Amino acid sequence: IYQCDWSSDVCSSDLKKRFQINTYKSINIVLAIFFLIISILLVPFLNSESLAFKYFERNDKASLNKLYNTKLVTPKTLEEVAVAVSKTKDFNLANKFANKLLPNRRFSHQAYYIKSVYEESMGNIPQASKLMQKALNLDPLNSVYLLSMAIYESKLGNKSLAQDYLQRTIDLNPSQQGIEIVRQMLVNK
Repeated sequence: IYQCDWSSDVCSSDLKKRFQINTYKSINIVLAIFFLIISILLVPFLNSESLAFKYFERNDKASLNKLYNTKLVTPKTLEEVAVAVSKTKDFNLANKFANKLLPNRRFSHQAYYIKSVYEESMGNIPQASKLMQKALNLDPLNSVYLLSMAIYESKLGNKSLAQDYLQRTIDLNPSQQGIEIVRQMLVNK
């Protein structure tokens, strides 16, 4: 009673409560708008992650086309999917994912490796070699890339360069799968 202004019908303690209620309502509205915006922004990412999960866990190949056509996909997801698809030897589809990845992650050595393997599968060894060199420049201690360069240079007729790449592979990883095959290929040339 002592906090009331008796000259008006409104008590200051009532005003304080109304102000607190209005403040809480405003905060709740702001939070609701914030969470609505976040959910609108996250739903496409969550959808793309769900599609990737369907491919990885259920081998649902139909989800790959949906994932490819999704506008908002994290570069990490694109890279993981591209690598996984390349392991299935579907080089065309893997190349599509690598092409979608590169504008977002220019330094993805895996994308260049995938594109190189695609070009090799199409018989375009010069282009495969250029792309593999890009992968190797980004990951110079990758014995798979070094051995691939040995193969490409051999196919291009550059035996001394092929032998150099083979030796670098052996120096880096003597147990790298395929060394003996490439060694025999170079002996028979």
